[in-house]
Amino acid sequence: MMHAIISKSILQRVVTHTGIVTDKLNMTCLDDGWKISITDPAKVAMMNIMVWTNAMDSYEVQVANEDEREIIFDLEKLASALSIFPDGQPVEITFSDGVVRLDCGRMHRAIRNEVRVEGEPRMKIPEVNLRCSIPLDTTEIYKMISKSGGITDHLTISCGPNGLSITLSSEVDNVSYENDDEEVRSPDGETYTSMFPLDYFVRALSGFKGPVILEIDNDYPLKMFSNDPFPSTYLLAPRVERDDIGGA
Repeated sequence: MMHAIISKSILQRVVTHTGIVTDKLNMTCLDDGWKISITDPAKVAMMNIMVWTNAMDSYEVQVANEDEREIIFDLEKLASALSIFPDGQPVEITFSDGVVRLDCGRMHRAIRNEVRVEGEPRMKIPEVNLRCSIPLDTTEIYKMISKSGGITDHLTISCGPNGLSITLSSEVDNVSYENDDEEVRSPDGETYTSMFPLDYFVRALSGFKGPVILEIDNDYPLKMFSNDPFPSTYLLAPRVERDDIGGA
């Protein structure tokens, strides 16, 4: 059994962050909070979210085995419930006997928990150590790239001693973001560059609007991290040109 009392706004952020990657909520009820580890079907993007008890009004969990810790259901069901719940009132969440019950004031919703496919491994987010780490406010970048999908299907991110550059280009069009502020220059003076699929990056920024820590390396996954309102780590696989594969 798991029982938590948490604000509607925190749950809405859970929906927003999880929806960056997948339409399925997969949550483990730890003794000290919720752990959400997810990936998209193509394994291009992954995300780890930790909703600790300090983000909740109340939390308790009592289980007979590890399987009782796992909650799996369509994210749209949670979003639908939150859309009818009144603002400003806490939401009670109870998970017991395979059912997730959501209660908020006079509104109630019960969702049947899905069972993990037998033999399917539990999701694990790999540790990646990237050499370039910079603070970034994604708001103005999102405005630019969300309107630039007709140019190309990928973007290039470069961080060096002259600052940060994000470029979308084709044979006929080009749009770029250039920032030479001291805080977004590579910490060691080297230049790091990688390409990423544009649609995935736009979705990431749509959920991570505001201050983040951005980490890149040469042809490595991108890492985006935020502590607001709970720790969320997003990984995006790089796009590698065919000519770079196998020495072709």
